[in-house]
Amino acid sequence: MTIAADIGHGTIAGITARNASARLKVDGEGLQIDRLSVADLGGAAFSASGGIVTTAPSPHGNLRVDLDAPNMVPVMALLARFAPDVAQALGRAAPVMAPVKLQSRLIVESAAATTVAKLAIDGSLGKMRLALNGQANADPIALSLGDIKLDGMLAADDGKALVAMLGLDRVVAVDDGPGTLSVSASGPLRGQLKLTGKLAVGGLDANVSGTARLFAETQSAALQASIARADLSPLRGPGHGGAALPVSLAAKIVLAGDDLSFADINANVGGANLRGKIGATLTLPHRLQGEIVADSIDGPGLIAAAIGMPALAGQNHMPALAGQNHMPALAGNSNKPAALTGNNNPAWSWSSEPFAAGTFGDFAGQVALKATRFDMFERLTAREFRATLHLGKDQFALDDMTGEVAGGRFAGRLSFRAAQDGLKAHAKFALTGVDAATLMPAATRPPVGGLLDLSAEVDGSGLSPLALIGSMQGTGKLVLTDAQFAGLDPRVFDAVTSAVDQGLAIDATRISDLVNKTLDGGQLAVKHADGTLAVSAGQVRLRNVTVDSKDAALSLAGNLDLTDGFIDARLGLSGPNQASVTNPNNSPDIFMALTGPAAAPSARIDVSALIGWLTLRAVDNQSKRLRVIEGASQEPRGHAIAPKSGAVPGMLAPVLPAPVDIGPAPKAGRERAPAASVRP
Repeated sequence: MTIAADIGHGTIAGITARNASARLKVDGEGLQIDRLSVADLGGAAFSASGGIVTTAPSPHGNLRVDLDAPNMVPVMALLARFAPDVAQALGRAAPVMAPVKLQSRLIVESAAATTVAKLAIDGSLGKMRLALNGQANADPIALSLGDIKLDGMLAADDGKALVAMLGLDRVVAVDDGPGTLSVSASGPLRGQLKLTGKLAVGGLDANVSGTARLFAETQSAALQASIARADLSPLRGPGHGGAALPVSLAAKIVLAGDDLSFADINANVGGANLRGKIGATLTLPHRLQGEIVADSIDGPGLIAAAIGMPALAGQNHMPALAGQNHMPALAGNSNKPAALTGNNNPAWSWSSEPFAAGTFGDFAGQVALKATRFDMFERLTAREFRATLHLGKDQFALDDMTGEVAGGRFAGRLSFRAAQDGLKAHAKFALTGVDAATLMPAATRPPVGGLLDLSAEVDGSGLSPLALIGSMQGTGKLVLTDAQFAGLDPRVFDAVTSAVDQGLAIDATRISDLVNKTLDGGQLAVKHADGTLAVSAGQVRLRNVTVDSKDAALSLAGNLDLTDGFIDARLGLSGPNQASVTNPNNSPDIFMALTGPAAAPSARIDVSALIGWLTLRAVDNQSKRLRVIEGASQEPRGHAIAPKSGAVPGMLAPVLPAPVDIGPAPKAGRERAPAASVRP
């Protein structure tokens, strides 16, 4: 066959070609290319020249091929037509590989009864330098190769470009500086090849070795992989902020067609050990199946990575309670400072930026998770945690979650689903028999103790974390058993009445000081307390609270704003009933308001109702005294007058003071808890 052609304009695989020229000859002697070129193939230039003599006894010759492409579009189009598997493998890396400048040379030499083919490729792929050299025993007549030996290297002054070309930039963070990737293969081309590879970039050192059948009808491999050091912080998602997540790993990798498995995984992630096995498919979406056993798993970090949690404005980490720390996904520690969202000094805050693409977007299937420790929230950690991680198209869920929490049990489910109107979330959980004190903010004396049962089910949706939290709707129930409320000493009523009887003036300032001091000195024992939770528009409202205590009556209602962590609660403490002539249903009351960050709210005590009760009590005692005096004046002279029961010496007739201000009203926009009634 002899071809001589000049084409001014045409299309090749849908790509416009201009100024194509061909002068070549194929016959029994071999192949001779005088000229084969395309000056403009979608912007790329291609040329080939040379010849190979295939006749015995000494086949010989050489071919030269040059490619100059400012972008990879025409190259990828040709690959997609003639080598679709290669095109799919290079799809994500193509933009980083441009511009392409490659020069390749194939040399065929004969020595004795052996024919050797040598290949050399040099040039650049974007900012990377490529060098590939190989040789093989060849049969030029049958156009086949025997044993081969290949050595290749990619080098870059900017190692980050190399990591991006390999498609690892979504998984691994590397330092500035050069990087290299070296590979070698030897053995029969269509048989079992021995492979070795090494990737060295700033902060990343990985090796792989083993055997593979890369050019067989069905590809397969058995490799041993090791990562001496790496930083997997990008797995936390866009809000990770740059804090390192150091990782070391060893695993067996087995490839069988489109099935890839990682067995005998032994890793250390941020100081925590991780073991297990994972199976995956090479086709998209990658289907996962396996199990992971870890020393510790960071729940917030894992969820943040899965749903694409954005960073807060001016901050580098996912939203969290101010001053709180959380462990990075599957291990490690990193700070999670709060940022402002329009409120002054919020207890916590959420980003108003939209959710980004999650880490697991290309995966489907399920993985069984087990962890000795699973960090959920501040001061809430589950031991012996179990769950099933479900992945699907635009879906992420932790199903069948169970664990031990603060001496009790935890069970629940959490799921997220991406939709056009935002991320949809559903959560259902139950805490049973949990030590309430361990869930309270760290303090010398926990504000609440006892056994807690808490259950809730909520739903929400939004384009950003702030919108999602602000849309939360649901219900719940709270039960406390054998509880203690610090700072509510029921002996306060006896202390105040005793002090007044001994001459303490019924003055707002003095009574308030005594009440504060006495309340703080003890606690209220509660046998049983329960209430309902109503979640609406991102606020949790505590309602219908009943308290069983033999020492005093306690009423409670309040709101927690989930968008900024502010609490607004009202408590009422009532002493034992003391009937009087003026009021047969007479009991002293103290009211308290708690407002501010949930971890450390400020308390304001209102003693106006107590002062009113003390004043009426003094008036009632004065009436009793007057009746005693009147009775004495009617007794015959010479008889001793015995005071009547309940009479109190002394005369107290104070003026009822004005009500005490209990502090500023809650912030605008936050629903205030129902204020407790004040008895006159």
